[in-house]
Amino acid sequence: MGWAGPGQGARGRKRRRRRRRRRLSELEGPGTADMEGQRWLPLEANPEVTNQFLKQLGLHPNWQFVDVYGMDPELLSMVPRPVCAVLLLFPITEKYEVFRTEEEEKIKSQGQDVTPSVYFMKQTISNACGTIGLIHAIANNKDKMHFESGSTLKKFLEESVSMSPEERARYLENYDAIRVTHETSAHEGQTEAPSIDEKVDLHFIALVHVDGHLYELGNFHSHPNLQEPPSCSVRRRQHQSKPLHQQEDDNLLKAAIIISIFWNKVFFN
Repeated sequence: MGWAGPGQGARGRKRRRRRRRRRLSELEGPGTADMEGQRWLPLEANPEVTNQFLKQLGLHPNWQFVDVYGMDPELLSMVPRPVCAVLLLFPITEKYEVFRTEEEEKIKSQGQDVTPSVYFMKQTISNACGTIGLIHAIANNKDKMHFESGSTLKKFLEESVSMSPEERARYLENYDAIRVTHETSAHEGQTEAPSIDEKVDLHFIALVHVDGHLYELGNFHSHPNLQEPPSCSVRRRQHQSKPLHQQEDDNLLKAAIIISIFWNKVFFN
């Protein structure tokens, strides 16, 4: 996916427009297949859409989502720094299911030390994984963010901070201000919004850094998934994430969006 960064101008923007956009919430996998409640239209995996969506929810635009061309080191070098969250979207395959099951079993047998500072919520709304991924990205970097007066998102995060992951999921079900904004944003972007009943076998996760540790947050997990310590940079994370997006081949990764800014303190040391 192309990103027209500073100095790239119209040429970069045209390249971005030619690329087919995926939907952030086109997911029908573990954790969503049995949902019988609400169904939302999926958001498009498009920084312009996600940035506008978050702006409407009252997030100050000093942090911005940008496209990532790919996970190769030279392509990652084009990503603005610092980075505070990574969003990944890719297909669910048989090999990935095996990998995910083995990972879950390992956590059950060995356990993991998860900091209570991690904000994690379950998903009970079909096609809402894009919005939930954005909430995970912002909630776990709330101290770095600036919110407009009366921000809907800030209000939701403050009201749900002491809730369990299950309670946060139910709270979102009845949070009309976010639902209406999501519905409006789902009709924006470069691709036509799919049918609300359409099922696409894609998977969406957020990677966040909390209290010195890297966590993978996804709707298929019943808890935050602690990753290896992020000891250096985005390039280091590229190597750590290979099991996620190379279960079949190098084309498995469908979309990556990074929330980034230019002037703040570097997030990854």
